[in-house]
Amino acid sequence: MRLIAIQSAEWDRDQARQLMISWIKQYLDFDAVFAVNDDMVLGAIDAMSAAGIRPSTKVTIGLDGSSEALRSIKAGVLGATVDTVPAKQARQAVEYLMKHLRDKAMPPQRVMLVTPELITKASPPRG
Repeated sequence: MRLIAIQSAEWDRDQARQLMISWIKQYLDFDAVFAVNDDMVLGAIDAMSAAGIRPSTKVTIGLDGSSEALRSIKAGVLGATVDTVPAKQARQAVEYLMKHLRDKAMPPQRVMLVTPELITKASPPRG
């Protein structure tokens, strides 16, 4: 695998769409798009579709597990998303904070609060 471009779209779907339009012109032979949130990967997919590129022919992965991403996966448009379970992360972080305030207990130096879940059409969300 060779990384051909990396740039932020500032977490914004429209900026990701515009960025992907310019990348499609510049890099005609790409195989995959990864974005650090679902909105950006869906913006990239919008640009691919507008350019006549079937998103299902590319590896497309976002991050969030948003409801729109889940619908897009089910429809065969988005390849995958990684659900980082932000609500559970926040709840566990508050629990650590409360325990620290109450008991002066420190969380472990390295702690994985939540195990991210890869969601694809073949492996839909568990819960």
